[in-house]
Amino acid sequence: MTPYVKRPIEIKCKYGSKRGFMKQKSRVFKVPCENGYYIFKLEKLLTDIKKSKYILSKELYMEYKVLNRYARGNLTRFDANVIARICDFCDCQLKDILEYMPNKKL
Repeated sequence: MTPYVKRPIEIKCKYGSKRGFMKQKSRVFKVPCENGYYIFKLEKLLTDIKKSKYILSKELYMEYKVLNRYARGNLTRFDANVIARICDFCDCQLKDILEYMPNKKL
């Protein structure tokens, strides 16, 4: 009798068959601040380039919870080095990850 061997599971979804990756909703997060609001678009960008936050955290040697804060806008401060590493990995500009929108003045 042959021993049981674990194999990767193929996930069937309406977007096609991918190993270990299911397409999620593209989400952007709007975070209010004093004079306007920030729009965090990292999750949408990762969905577009078909990478997960887990893969990004492993490739950039960062903790998953830190990357999740950048994706959802739960930050206390911005670290320019972290944002630069994310931009290099995703081959994008800062405006693709983060956007600031000022309040409209009447």
